[in-house]
Order: sequence, then C-alpha cells, then structure tokens
Amino acid sequence: HFNPYVNTWLQVSKLAGCVLDSCLKVELLAEMPQPAMLADTVEVLPGKLLFVPGQQAATDVVDGVSLCANEDGVVKGYVVTHYSKMACGRAFGPFDLEQTIRFCRALGKRLEASANFGQPLVITSFPNDPAAHTNVVVLLGAYLILTLGWSVDSLTATFGTETATRSMPGSWSQTYGSDVMQVRHCWGGFEAARRHRWIEEAVLTDDFYASFVCGKYVAWASTYDASWVVPGCILVCADPTTTALDPNPCTCTELWPEP
Repeated sequence: HFNPYVNTWLQVSKLAGCVLDSCLKVELLAEMPQPAMLADTVEVLPGKLLFVPGQQAATDVVDGVSLCANEDGVVKGYVVTHYSKMACGRAFGPFDLEQTIRFCRALGKRLEASANFGQPLVITSFPNDPAAHTNVVVLLGAYLILTLGWSVDSLTATFGTETATRSMPGSWSQTYGSDVMQVRHCWGGFEAARRHRWIEEAVLTDDFYASFVCGKYVAWASTYDASWVVPGCILVCADPTTTALDPNPCTCTELWPEP
C-alpha cells in the first residue's frame, strides 16, 4: 500500500518546486538589463512603451518604420501612387493608410510580446534622420489615438509641443520655408477618423481583415487613383480622364463601364 505520508510529502515538494521556479523567474526578470533612459527618451506608456529617437535598431530596440512592412516584408515609405519619389520633391510623409494600419497591428503585437517578458518595448527612428523621427511620431500617434483612444492634447502633453509642431513639406515641394503641415495636424486627422468611425475597429484587431482592407486600398489607388476619405460617402480621386489615358497597365482604361 502507498504510504499517505509519502504522498503528502511529494505534493508539498512539488508545490515548493513551483514556488521556487516562480521566484527564479522573477529574479531573472529583475536582473535583465533595463533600456537606457537617454535625455530625449519619451515614456509613452509607463512600463510598456518608450520612444528613443535616433538610435541604432537592435534586438531590444525596434525601428518604428520597420513595423510598416507588408506581408512581403517591404516598407514602401512615403509614396504618391504613379509618381516617382524624385517627383515628390522634399516630401517625406506622412505614410499612407495601408502602412499606418500595418504599423498599428505590428506595434500591438510587439507590445504584447514585450509584456510577456516584463520589459518595455523601445521604439526608435533611424539615426540622424529628422524625417524618420517625424514619421515615427506620427505613426505612434496613430496607434495611440485609433487603438487606445488618446486625444491630440494628450499626445502633445506626452511628446511635447516641439514634437507636435514638427513640420512636414507637402508633395512636390522644392523650396524650404513653405512647410505648413505639422505632426499635430496628422494626429487631428486620426482623431477625427476615430470619432466618426471612418476606420473600422476590426482593421486594428483582426489580421485577416486588416490585410483585406489594405489590399483594397492599394487596388483603388493603383487602378483608379482614388481613395475613400469617408467610406461610402466621400471619394477623392485624380482627374478620371487622365487616369484612364495613363499608359500605366495598372490603371483603368475606360471612364465609364461598357454596356
């Protein structure tokens, strides 16, 4: 017969082993090196998300722009459909809706992974690249507004007025001193989109649906040179005749559907 005292002893030993294992895990987490708090570090989400601009990407430091990659791992950066980057002049941002959605989804996953290790996620921008710094700040604002419901005022309080008023040249701009758009204007657009539900919540929570919407967005821009500003209500497009006559094989070839 099995000795009940031995059985009890085994159960207590097993419990003690679990407690010891948990204590060791906590100790290891405590000994893990914490990210350096540089002078320009912004603690976006306390204990969860830091923004440290101008750092070299590493295992524990993620380049924010890299989170905009599509399924093929490609980051398009700032583009105007059917035009070369040279034709865009000094313009460098903001990134389009597809890349913004992909950034939000990727950042959410990275935050979950970092939380499992008990470490904050560190986001950076490419060193000595003011344009990258500005674009990453815009994208972080998109995530915080669309996913967490932040306001432009709360973003300005977190990142500072100097960051919120960083300027961005418009497309085709060739001269300095004429920049009108600022980071806070982009944030204001995201805030309006959330308030009026121009961007569906499923896009920010469901990978399959996000990929579907991004594909539709790219197809509309490539084929019709058009994009929905307010889905089902306001569609903005280039001169349709010019688009139909464009020799680019991606664009539509007829202004009206054939009978």
